[in-house]
Amino acid sequence: MLDNALVGLNNKIFEQPMNRVTIDVLDLANGKSELETNVLLEFLTSEGWQDVAHNKIDFSGSAKELVSETQLPTGIYRLSIHTKALEMCVPYPYIPIVFEVSADRQDYQISLMISATGYTVNID
Repeated sequence: MLDNALVGLNNKIFEQPMNRVTIDVLDLANGKSELETNVLLEFLTSEGWQDVAHNKIDFSGSAKELVSETQLPTGIYRLSIHTKALEMCVPYPYIPIVFEVSADRQDYQISLMISATGYTVNID
């Protein structure tokens, strides 16, 4: 379903504003952003979650422009940050961040602040 929506947009990609989804991760225990790990962006369809993009959070703690070259269909998305690869001991294998893409917003800057005992998310 998402593939069809994205393919249908190929001819109109320059007519519509593009969405950007970026993420930054910060280790609250030591103030470092040097947290390399994998992230997965998924779209909720009637059949369940469908992969949209995979990326790696680099040594700077960022996955800049996780999605930047297409207009995302409106709907519900889940960004999963895999925490097992981090150099900190956390009790959760991944952190899911669920958000909604709307027609009137193009940029989604997601900030994740994480520690061994919890995390907080901010979406600008």
